[in-house]
Order: sequence, then C-alpha cells, then structure tokens
Amino acid sequence: MFDFFRDVVQELGGIDTTLAKKEREEKKEIEKLSRYIFSAGAKKIILTTGGLYLLLTVILIAGTVSTANVIGSVGNTILQIVKYIFLAAINIIVCVSIIRGTKRGEIIALAGCILFAVLLYASFFIN
Repeated sequence: MFDFFRDVVQELGGIDTTLAKKEREEKKEIEKLSRYIFSAGAKKIILTTGGLYLLLTVILIAGTVSTANVIGSVGNTILQIVKYIFLAAINIIVCVSIIRGTKRGEIIALAGCILFAVLLYASFFIN
C-alpha cells in the first residue's frame, strides 16, 4: 500500500523507481544472507539481557560478600560466587561471539545460550 506513495515521492524527486525498487530488493537479499541463526532483533535482545545480567552479577557478588562478612557463612558464599562468575563468563563468551558476527560465532553463541539457560536453571536447585 505504501509502495505507491513511496514511488510517487521518488518520481517527484527525480529518482528512477524501478532502479530504487531493485536496489531495495538486493539490500533485503543481502540482509537475508547475512543472517545465520539469530536475527538482528534477537542479537539486540541477547546483548541487552547479557549486559543486564553482568550488571546484576556484579551487584549480587558485592551483596553476597558483604552479607557473608556479617553472617560468617563463608562456605556457601564461595559456592555462590563461583556460580556467578562461571555464568558471567559464559555470558561474556556468548556476547563476544554474537558481536563477531560469523557463522561459527553464532553457533558458539547458540550453544552458550543453551548451556547458560540449563546451568542457571540447575543452579536454582543447588542453593
């Protein structure tokens, strides 16, 4: 529906509409070929949630360390800190491999996302 209006505006601006349409189709085809596993929106969501998880991890580690000093339960605290650091490392690997943008990187990111989700779910039962 809006293609008609776009064509009219382009014709008024002196742009060849058939050539512009061909360029748009080529651009869409290049975008399709550049996507391996994750779409651009999925990459943004994963990177955003990964950054938020890293921020949350820093806050949780600081809170856990300060609480352990008050209560004196060092054994369980060390296990929690190791869990946070291990999951944060997986998170960083996933984010870096998505930023790289290669097919191999996206496969690593997919495996890392699955591993992260499984380990996060399993860690709920450990504590």
